[in-house]
Amino acid sequence: VAGGNNNEHGRGCLAVFDLDSISGGSPQGSLEFRCPELKPGSELFYILLPRTDVDLAENYPADAVVMVDVLDNRRIQIKTSLTDIYYQFNFSFSERGVILSHGFIQAHEKARLEGKIGSVLNSDYERNLISEIRYWDGYEWSPEPFIGQARKQD
Repeated sequence: VAGGNNNEHGRGCLAVFDLDSISGGSPQGSLEFRCPELKPGSELFYILLPRTDVDLAENYPADAVVMVDVLDNRRIQIKTSLTDIYYQFNFSFSERGVILSHGFIQAHEKARLEGKIGSVLNSDYERNLISEIRYWDGYEWSPEPFIGQARKQD
C-alpha cells in the first residue's frame, strides 16, 4: 500500500499492490504526467481522494496522502497532508468512511466566516466527500471499487 499525490489531478492517491507484482506507473490521462519508460501500473486498486471546497478556496496546489495505517479493526486509514482528513476503508475498499480532523473543522469555519465557502459541515458533507472518491478500473475513473488486474486481463 502506497500513498501519495496524483499531480495530474492534484488529489491525494492510494495504490494497493499484490506483493508479487509491483510495477509500472500511475494512471495518467495527459502525456505531460506520464513516464514514457513505464508501462501501466500493476496496482490492484488505485484510488483518488476528493478535493474539498476548503483546499480549493485556499488555493492549495494539491493534497497528498501522507500516512497509511492498518488498524486493529481490519480497516485501512489514510490521512491527507493539507486538508488533514482521515479516510477509512475495509480491505476490499467497498466500505468507506471519513473523519474530519479538528484542524480541518477549524479551516472550514475560517473559510466560511471569510465568505470563501458556503458549505456546512454535517453528514451530507461527509457523504459527498465519500461519493467523490474515485477508483481506476484500468480504463477510466469509477465511483465504485474495482480490482484493477481483473479488468486488465479481460
